[in-house]
Amino acid sequence: MTLPRALVRSLILPAALACAAASLVAQTPAVSGAQPGRAAATAWTPAGPRYPGEGTGAHRWIDAVNGDDDNPGTQAFPWRTVDRLESATLAPGDLVHLVAGTYPVQGSLRLVGIEGSPLAWIGIIAEGPVTLRNSALSNVVNVEGCRFLFLRGLEITHENGALPYGAWDPVDGVKFQTTPSDHVAIDGCRIHHLGNVGVSSQAPLIRNVSVVRTEIHDCYVGLYWGYYEAPTKRYAHDGLIARNFIHDCPPVDLDGTGYGIQIKGGSHGNVIEDNVLVRTAGSSRAAIAVYHASTFQGFEPDRNVIRRNLIRASRNEGIYATEGALIEGNVVLDSASIGISVTRRDTGWGSFYGNLVVRDNTVGGVDAASGQALFTGVGPFTAPQVVAGNLLVVTGPSQTSLRLPPGFAGVSVANHCFGATSGPAVGVVALPDLSSLLSTSFGEPNAWFPAPGGALVGAADPAQASYHDFHARPRDAAPDVGAFESTGRGNPGWVLQEGFKE
Repeated sequence: MTLPRALVRSLILPAALACAAASLVAQTPAVSGAQPGRAAATAWTPAGPRYPGEGTGAHRWIDAVNGDDDNPGTQAFPWRTVDRLESATLAPGDLVHLVAGTYPVQGSLRLVGIEGSPLAWIGIIAEGPVTLRNSALSNVVNVEGCRFLFLRGLEITHENGALPYGAWDPVDGVKFQTTPSDHVAIDGCRIHHLGNVGVSSQAPLIRNVSVVRTEIHDCYVGLYWGYYEAPTKRYAHDGLIARNFIHDCPPVDLDGTGYGIQIKGGSHGNVIEDNVLVRTAGSSRAAIAVYHASTFQGFEPDRNVIRRNLIRASRNEGIYATEGALIEGNVVLDSASIGISVTRRDTGWGSFYGNLVVRDNTVGGVDAASGQALFTGVGPFTAPQVVAGNLLVVTGPSQTSLRLPPGFAGVSVANHCFGATSGPAVGVVALPDLSSLLSTSFGEPNAWFPAPGGALVGAADPAQASYHDFHARPRDAAPDVGAFESTGRGNPGWVLQEGFKE
């Protein structure tokens, strides 16, 4: 098999992003304030250096209690407000330390034209629990024309008073806008209680932007990048959205809209991996939505990649894609309507469908009476169109585990289905029961893991299988069906649960 370029790039990321991703596993955040049945919010956890040249330049300090904006910004004589950054001159390798405390933001904190270098990133980091909060009808942080910049350990929120969701100001937590930015990282932050988007981009272009190890919750949308449905397009390419915990976006479904993660049409090469999304999307939207990687100007082979995510209790679809996507190794549970949906999208700038690979996912349960675990729409489509090695489970009498359209001309192989199917029965293996799984109870150590010697073990097509399972463990020469590769015993890795994937 030939790996898509987006897949290859995600394995050989630029040094800064690769180091960031590798160090995430070892950092376990503290938690506090859990309510029964809901995940706890994360508390601030310190993180060590991991961006090239971090801290090799000048060190600036800001202290909301003991500082003064007329000071030189040293540790002995710190600035007082984060707004002071707007008039500061930062050079590659500089590091801005925010002393623990709450920092009111006057309007928006505008980070404009901050330029690090590939070997010396500029950082703004929390030294203890740090909250950036504004009350104006403005985004909390705007990023404009920045390069080689990272924000780490910050809590970013908006003052909504005692107003209920629906009456909150429509502001974003971090918004890329106005001019292109590239190589910007949002790392180990907590972004919450915003009437619009946690991390958004409406800049003409962002490249190599990463959001890693960040909790985003109680926002209308978790992440929303790009826009295609207008003459002036906005794109997001080659981003990394990894190991985040995104939940309750929106907090309440008021109008059927809202997403966990949405990357708009024409954006390509983005990798969305190892995230946990719980209770996201409105009743007509998806927890993760990518549209088309190509544009009206031509075909784009560099797919967006959606892999190894846990998606639970989406209010509509778990994953939605139209063109140019590799969807593999995800666990999608208890979606309201459809677990994974791939279908045609028509726009004023063309119609898009195809270049889709949906393989080795585990989709368990949908709520709607006529719900579907995996839905593929009617063509025509651009090849390839592959549906392979998926474990698809529904239990309702009118539900569908796999829906292939009449005359499906793509590749369908080794899809193991419990529950009725629709359309051509090509590549379908019917499961008489669920004895091939150790458990289907969410939160149990072996939930949705293959039973040793069961029907899923060694039953995938090696020619179509992914290289790694949900735990990023290599698959063997006789790969298993679904997101997990059997060990001959039980689950050797992270247990499916609400919270960061470890």
